[in-house]
Amino acid sequence: MWPNIHGHIYTYSRINSILFISFIHKSEYNYHVHIHSSFTLYKTYNKYQVTYLISSRK
Repeated sequence: MWPNIHGHIYTYSRINSILFISFIHKSEYNYHVHIHSSFTLYKTYNKYQVTYLISSRK
């Protein structure tokens, strides 16, 4: 009885991890596409953020 339950749990967790990994990859891909499509905007924002951090330190 117990090995059977453990087998089911193992299979379930494997399926879960595969789904989770594919979900992460998909969101990463979407994120990268978003960054590339608005790269200049992102660079501007980054510059602004860096300047803001430097000025707030003074």
